Amino acid sequence: MNKMFGLILLILPLSFCAKVREQNSDHAKATKDQVPDSILAGQTIMVAAGKFGRPNPEVSGLILKGRIGGIIFLKANKIELLRSKRLFDSIANSNGIPRLIYATDAEPGMFSNKIPGVRPTPYNNQLKTELECRAAAVSIAEDLISLGINWNFAPV
Repeated sequence: MNKMFGLILLILPLSFCAKVREQNSDHAKATKDQVPDSILAGQTIMVAAGKFGRPNPEVSGLILKGRIGGIIFLKANKIELLRSKRLFDSIANSNGIPRLIYATDAEPGMFSNKIPGVRPTPYNNQLKTELECRAAAVSIAEDLISLGINWNFAPV
């Protein structure tokens, strides 16, 4: 009985992997037929925007050419970030560019320094209990969602 159970545990993941590989292959073929190679290559590149990144006109040009797939905001206040994101989304949408990925480094304690206007949280070394960690994580997650940020590079 135990050998049979072990065999089932071995076969199930393998069959699942084969199915996922098959689906990914079909998706890649459909995507390749619809999107030029230069834009597909650009989807692997993320550039920095905000105070320590490239200016919005330069980022807009890269989006228009399909040269990037995402943007990381290094330092920008909440209003600037939302304004930039609306601009970048409108350029991508009106030119058939795939949806952009938006990122930032939202580490506890540092996030409100990088994106002024979001709720401050204690620094990592100040979080002592599981409850404090959960509260900081929920606060950061809610702010990221409200900003449309879908990739968090924290903690680094």
